[in-house]
Amino acid sequence: MIRGIYRPSVIADSTGRRRIERRLAAILGADVVRYSALMGRAEEATHRRVGAELDRLIREIEKSHGRVFSFSGDGLMAEFPSAVEALKCALRIQADAGKRNAHLPPDEGIVFRIGINAGEIVLNQDRAGGNAVNVAARLEGIADPGGIALSEAVIPTSAPCRCSRLHILR
Repeated sequence: MIRGIYRPSVIADSTGRRRIERRLAAILGADVVRYSALMGRAEEATHRRVGAELDRLIREIEKSHGRVFSFSGDGLMAEFPSAVEALKCALRIQADAGKRNAHLPPDEGIVFRIGINAGEIVLNQDRAGGNAVNVAARLEGIADPGGIALSEAVIPTSAPCRCSRLHILR
């Protein structure tokens, strides 16, 4: 099943030329920690387990009014209309994953790293990009396993969502 695909968002001007749409959004990037090691030990089982976890993430993102716009083998990128919604969603994702992993050996759990940024995104047909997306992807990479890294752009709206698993990049 494919979810989160954008409808074309390019708007034609009076000459019929396409112009790129821009809008403000919160961007959430998530990926699986130690994905390659998990795949190396049990490729088919890991593929199934990670697929099931990504399906859970997608459902949580959609419940939080987000939309997935990019997938990789072990992760995704999503946009939200609100940084608070993105952060609440990330906190639920990490809490739920922690509960599922609690009964597994530490090297077998599906653990996520999440980064969140807010800013202007650029939409061109079914692709989203721009600096806000790039920063969210970099934050994802520096987040602690099981944690969430936030950009300073997200901080003013995140006060109601403080927890010990947040890493704030200033």
